[in-house]
Amino acid sequence: QVNADVFYYRYGAYQDSLTVDPQNPSSAATFAIPARASGLELDINYLLTADDRLRVSYGYTDAYFTRSFPTFLLPSTTGALAPSVPNVESHIAGIPPTTIDASYDHVFKLWNGSRLTAHGDARLLSSHAINTISSGNYAKGGEPFVEVGTAIIGDLGLSWSSPSSKYSATAYCRNIGDNTYVTSIILNSLTPGAISAPVTLYQPRTYGIVLSARF
Repeated sequence: QVNADVFYYRYGAYQDSLTVDPQNPSSAATFAIPARASGLELDINYLLTADDRLRVSYGYTDAYFTRSFPTFLLPSTTGALAPSVPNVESHIAGIPPTTIDASYDHVFKLWNGSRLTAHGDARLLSSHAINTISSGNYAKGGEPFVEVGTAIIGDLGLSWSSPSSKYSATAYCRNIGDNTYVTSIILNSLTPGAISAPVTLYQPRTYGIVLSARF
């Protein structure tokens, strides 16, 4: 089974947030700015045998603002209001341009009628900016702080189910490569010796077992 589509979106007011004053983390504000997004998606689902399934999907997205962030009035060193420099980014943060997903499942039919299913999947996310950065932080060299490189994250799973599917057990391992992948960073301050940038990481390598019963 093959599914494909192309898309083009026009946003009259795409919401994004920005720290207006790099020296004041509490100055974060949300704004609505015109934007465009275009791309394509391809999904292939192939039943290799009655017990083997392969799925591969590919996505490409080009998402960008059509107008700069507005200019803000900030207190200057003299106490008077002074205009800040507009945001310098054009592409929308948090959207990887390229994503690739692949998964494979194999079903083992056991002698007593129960089933054992092995599952593996991997996701590739291309490099991109994960948060919007103000021109003030950009001028201070803050761009590398919000850029993440290409990452590959893989999961494994093994599930057993009884003949009537009344009982089941699943063992899993998520992020098998223990990839340290940043999902969010808030660049508050780039003052030398006092960098403030709270970071949220993707979950580390995680193991677990799930038992279930239906009555």
